[in-house]
Amino acid sequence: IAGWLPQDIDRSQVDDVTTVPDRSSFSKLLPWLLPCIVVGLFVYGFMYGDQEVVRNAFVAWVLANGIFSAIGTLVARGHPITVLTAFLAAPLTSLNPTIGAGMATAFVQTYFSAPTVRDFHTIDEDLTEWSGWWNNRLGRIMLVFVFSSIGSSLGTFIAFGWLKNLLY
Repeated sequence: IAGWLPQDIDRSQVDDVTTVPDRSSFSKLLPWLLPCIVVGLFVYGFMYGDQEVVRNAFVAWVLANGIFSAIGTLVARGHPITVLTAFLAAPLTSLNPTIGAGMATAFVQTYFSAPTVRDFHTIDEDLTEWSGWWNNRLGRIMLVFVFSSIGSSLGTFIAFGWLKNLLY
């Protein structure tokens, strides 16, 4: 580092900008806020509400998350089993901030349509054109990850609005 830094910068200044501060308690809890609200709404509705409304809310949650994530996977031209995985995983993974629907779908896509050595060698050329993203198996895995994640996120916010309206 010292070879390319200007001479008027001392080591303490470099340490100040390269040190990552500890996360606050609030920032550690923030990712769990939305899942806790959703689960809390379901528990509240189950304990004090109309069972039919809770059932409808559950169906709305599963369908919104699953359908939008599956649509994203279809747009990425994911394997049919990957589309099914997106539909089944999204309602669960949207309640857990440590794993996303894209992680599950990318894993399944990789299993059923593994990239070849050629895909790794040509990835830089293939991704310079739109069609290359879909024609290169490695690029398609990335698309499946991104589009199923976006679909699941969209479904979560749509379902959250439905839950709010159903339970109140």
